[in-house]
Amino acid sequence: MKKIILIAVTIIAILLLATKLFKTETVSIASKVYHLNYEYANHLEMHNLYGKVKTVKEYRYKITRSVKDTASLKKELDMYFVTQYNQHGNIITSTQFRQDNSVAMKKDYKYDIHNRIIQEISADQPLTMGNITKTTYDEINRRNSEVSTSLIRGSLISSRKFSYNDKNQVAGMDIFYAYDNAADQRTYKYDSNGNMIESRQKQKSGENLTTISYFPDMHLQKEITIYSQEGEPFSIVNEYDQYKNHIRIDKYDGKKRANYGSEIKKYTYDKNKNWINCVVTYVAKEGPQYNGKSLTTREIAYY
Repeated sequence: MKKIILIAVTIIAILLLATKLFKTETVSIASKVYHLNYEYANHLEMHNLYGKVKTVKEYRYKITRSVKDTASLKKELDMYFVTQYNQHGNIITSTQFRQDNSVAMKKDYKYDIHNRIIQEISADQPLTMGNITKTTYDEINRRNSEVSTSLIRGSLISSRKFSYNDKNQVAGMDIFYAYDNAADQRTYKYDSNGNMIESRQKQKSGENLTTISYFPDMHLQKEITIYSQEGEPFSIVNEYDQYKNHIRIDKYDGKKRANYGSEIKKYTYDKNKNWINCVVTYVAKEGPQYNGKSLTTREIAYY
């Protein structure tokens, strides 16, 4: 009897150990999310949020001058968003609301057992259009493809296929748009630290080139995109601060290199270094009558 009990205890111990090992292996697979050519550990990193963020409420306002008093400014709510994150830092759901608090758009996300995003459903409200995007991975956890179809008709909207270099970095992305049967090919280059330094986009209408630079600590500093498509060429320069926040956009005429518009962003932060107020100043070359401001505020709740 003692021998039977000892054998049973041994079997239970082995099973518990096996279960523990299996769970460790399962959660050790890196969960990654992607935005075009960029790769992030989770949605919090993608959205440049620090700490265990649970919910973000983001209110976007238009700032206009009063009709009666041209010296005063008034704040008018344009729309607002509520985004919920799970304990892994990925989005559960994101909802866009209109001024009257009705739902304009909702996005829901689905993940596999490894916390990898496998499905995103985006639908406007009331439901007249929307899409569902499904993501697949290869045997070594690399993003393989993304296919978007119509939520209503089930027809293909677009597809993306990814290729990799010998360091498992995204080397290329082939995009197909079904609505106009168009192809979009993108290739990427990296420096010795693994930072992307060049993105090249080829379309039927021309080629666009983006060069990327970084701060000494390897945070993104500046992106310069030269658009060489049909029509007048132009370029856009995006700048970022030490907190990885987007602080400035400058648009230039492609031939004269003259600035024809800027957006300048000023932030205030909470104790976790997440911005809670952002004022955007728009400066247009057409003159002061086209200049303006907008305000975005955020309420952030933490786990």
